[in-house]
Amino acid sequence: MTAVRQAEPAPLEVRSLEIGQPFALAEHLYLYEGLPILDWQAALDWSAQAPDSAVAAALKECKRAWLLHLRDALGDGYELHESAHAAVLSKGEERSAAVMLDFIERTRRRITVTIEGLATFRDDDREILIVFDDSETYYRYVSHAYPEDGEFAFSSGMYLHSGCPHFVTVKEEEHLTVERVITHEMTHASVSHLPIPLWLNEGLAVNAENRLMGTIPKLFDPAEMRQKHLAFWTRDTIQEFWSGRSFGRPDDGCMLSYDLAQILVEILAGHWPQFRAFASAAHYEDAGASAASEHMGLDLGESIASIFEQSSADGWRPDPEHWRGETAHTPE
Repeated sequence: MTAVRQAEPAPLEVRSLEIGQPFALAEHLYLYEGLPILDWQAALDWSAQAPDSAVAAALKECKRAWLLHLRDALGDGYELHESAHAAVLSKGEERSAAVMLDFIERTRRRITVTIEGLATFRDDDREILIVFDDSETYYRYVSHAYPEDGEFAFSSGMYLHSGCPHFVTVKEEEHLTVERVITHEMTHASVSHLPIPLWLNEGLAVNAENRLMGTIPKLFDPAEMRQKHLAFWTRDTIQEFWSGRSFGRPDDGCMLSYDLAQILVEILAGHWPQFRAFASAAHYEDAGASAASEHMGLDLGESIASIFEQSSADGWRPDPEHWRGETAHTPE
């Protein structure tokens, strides 16, 4: 592990032996709530000038340079720590960063086994984790990924895909809490190459998290959770689940969406080869309905209807016409 302290200045430009002109990093940085955000499209365009075998390395240097600028903006105590497959920007003891780097390296391997055939991690890139020292700074940073006018559910960590894929969390007293967030968000990172619907993405992440870190008690007992599900889900709200919109609700709909996704994926993944074929082909545009029919021989609407003991699947199937243009998903 290496720790990059303030002695190494944040560069104004990035150079690559494979590209004639350096990337003028300083010209493509803008401040959002006092924190530097890089124009990742500009970085992608620059790195794309390199031969295919060198593109990832050039972009990796852009990411590292940006992290050094973010380190400086966050202030004293923040340091960048690096290993072969991970970079951690955090504030605190070097030993804590070393533990997180080791955990990320091990978790890469464990996720690859747990969701075999679906998880993909690049060897020529690093997983990036930013650990903010307080919730206020965390929300100040992640708000740049949300519309200016709107609400989003509270969280202790998330995976940000746009531009530079990375995951973020808030420092906690209990390492186990941070490690759960890392496991959950790294599972998202491992399937970000798949255009899967959000319910499948979250179901995979929650189940992988529970399998690798152990299940934690829920706020409500099974009977109470069932009553909440029955009271919340209707033929209208279930379309929010299929489209992914319900995962961003500021009410109980968010919690219930994650729980329903976990239940549905747990049921469907009972026969892994079939489930793997389904998940590999699933697309957010129809919530995975056609892939489920082709590779598993099942109707997603019937699966949901059976969970809620509905006599008919009518109205419970994914209906893209109902939510076209309002789909929340992991971008391709």
